[in-house]
Amino acid sequence: MRRTLPALLGFLAIGLAACTHARPATRITLPDGRSRPASKFELQVIREFVRQVEAKTRAESLGACLAAHSPLMELAISGGGSQGAWAAGFLRGWSESGTRPRFGIVTGVSAGAILAVFAFLGPEHDAAMERAYTEVRKRDVMRERPTMFVPFYTAVASSEPLRTRLERLVTPEIISRVADEGDLGRRLYIGTVNLDLGTFRAWDLTAEAGPRTPASYRRCIDVLMASMAVGVLYPPVFIDGAMHGDGGARRHVFAVLPESETPAAEAVSPGSAAPPTTYVLVNVRPAVATRLVPNSIIDIGARNVELLADEALHGSLARIERDARRAGMEFRLATIPAGACMDASAGSMIEFNAATLRCLYDQGVKDGLARAWIERAPD
Repeated sequence: MRRTLPALLGFLAIGLAACTHARPATRITLPDGRSRPASKFELQVIREFVRQVEAKTRAESLGACLAAHSPLMELAISGGGSQGAWAAGFLRGWSESGTRPRFGIVTGVSAGAILAVFAFLGPEHDAAMERAYTEVRKRDVMRERPTMFVPFYTAVASSEPLRTRLERLVTPEIISRVADEGDLGRRLYIGTVNLDLGTFRAWDLTAEAGPRTPASYRRCIDVLMASMAVGVLYPPVFIDGAMHGDGGARRHVFAVLPESETPAAEAVSPGSAAPPTTYVLVNVRPAVATRLVPNSIIDIGARNVELLADEALHGSLARIERDARRAGMEFRLATIPAGACMDASAGSMIEFNAATLRCLYDQGVKDGLARAWIERAPD
């Protein structure tokens, strides 16, 4: 037995190393109509071409948005997993305060993607968001796999429960309404990361929804699923042959803003009471808590990931504030208050404790009513 065990372990290691799943390839169409997989060099060319096309398209849509909405109001919603309950509550409180504007642009990434859809469509969806974020349980968004079988999959959990729940919330009628608002010049952007190219992508969901067909609906659902596909936890989503995952891997929160100097300020109608403003809702607490880290590989690794995520968040917020002020817009930020709803599961983004979710939602309502804004990104 002692001789055969190392051999068995060796065969198992070889098997696991070979356990790479088939995937659709990015393909090049030849002049005669045939296609073949793209080479590494061609992928680099595609990356630059996509960047240029996206920049041109985004500039055109922003121009239409600025022309149709004065003053321009933008809302950006971060990731945060189950802590998204706080932003759902904040939006409810903001509506009840009577000061929530109609946004020309809304962006969402990761857990903020679903919230962005309903924030874009308006306060009439606040009650639905309360139910969605306070009544959800872990089994509703993932099906964990037995640990011994995880190496044979592309993620530790199946995302099928999440897709089923998403399709119940974001129906074809909802996506059709998104398209209708796009026709009025408003824009809804959802962030993913193209894992093949290593780049962040802001999908214009109003444009994707435009055809109002079953295929365009499925594509919108795929984009939302990809935005929430946290690496290792959920499998990636393939769109147009490219592997897409959680947008939070590149941008914890993002805004789509004009690149030239002060165009938003110049577009303000004479006599307008409110200045153009970028509002940012961040579903995490403002700073990493001080604590004694247990001297174990798991805890040390988790702490390092926590610190990297915090640094990425600060970078994202600094970028948004810089770009907003350059575009002549005000900057307003709100985050979960330090110390709020601090029970055993409060710091976890994949725990769905009913009491914690309700606490976060109620805290958000209170903060939204108070309009608890910060005017500068944290250092």
